[in-house]
Amino acid sequence: MSATSRPAAVSGRYAGMVIGLLLTVTLAGAGCGWQTPRNADGTAATSAVSRIDTLDPGSMKEFLAAGTPAVIEFGGKRCIPCIEMRETLEDLGRRRSHVRLGIVFWEDNPEMFEEWNVPLIPAQIIFDADGREVTRHRGSWAIDSLLAHIDNLPR
Repeated sequence: MSATSRPAAVSGRYAGMVIGLLLTVTLAGAGCGWQTPRNADGTAATSAVSRIDTLDPGSMKEFLAAGTPAVIEFGGKRCIPCIEMRETLEDLGRRRSHVRLGIVFWEDNPEMFEEWNVPLIPAQIIFDADGREVTRHRGSWAIDSLLAHIDNLPR
């Protein structure tokens, strides 16, 4: 066996292993939890439509005057904890449809962070149905704790 043929044989062996691994992962994927997300009633959950309104200085007043409890997330578009918190808010929206959800991105509206005295992200503010601030939280908020705060608000 010459030195020039050996790398080809090694390369071919690894290529076969990679193809085999990809085939295994692809075939096993159906049984590994890669399934359509489901709502509590068994229907397919759709994530294409978000219930989270993107807010700016012009829309904030109207958002808070809607007459329903609200949660506003102050966060960033590429901040990993902020992205995880948006997923939590989507979950909240599925569980408590009467709550309005909003987000303010610091990349788009940094002046709102100063106006609302939000020095760190992610941060959330809960408002009652009259648009009054009830509580604040900094960091990621576990869904169970967030639900407990929401469930204590009068409708």
